[in-house]
Amino acid sequence: MKRRFMDTSYILALSNPGDKNFLVANALSYKWKGFPTLTTDAVLLEVGNGLARIERKLAVSVAEELLTSEDVLVVRLTPEYFDRALQKYRVFQDKKWGLVDCFSFVVMEEQGGRRLPLMSILRRRDLYNYDNAI
Repeated sequence: MKRRFMDTSYILALSNPGDKNFLVANALSYKWKGFPTLTTDAVLLEVGNGLARIERKLAVSVAEELLTSEDVLVVRLTPEYFDRALQKYRVFQDKKWGLVDCFSFVVMEEQGGRRLPLMSILRRRDLYNYDNAI
């Protein structure tokens, strides 16, 4: 079973009931319950930054929960991963992907993960028919 990759927008929305995308993220979490998940420590850094102004304790709690969960694989940034992410960032100049996104793509390619693309789902408004696309 392929792991589902949790990106920053998904984790932020799911961890903050005040987030405008909370209901969709929460529905997705139930829909994909039982699937092994995957993220990176760089995503956790972004989550920490995103929650810093709202509630720092929540940011710590989210990070600790994901880091200690048996169902979540958190891939750590290494010099080798950084080099590969930078190469991808360099090659895809036409995209608006950040360096953390490129690291995520490298990890997904290596680990066989599939993204939980919250923002794509929101753009499509196709939550219940999205299983086949991911």
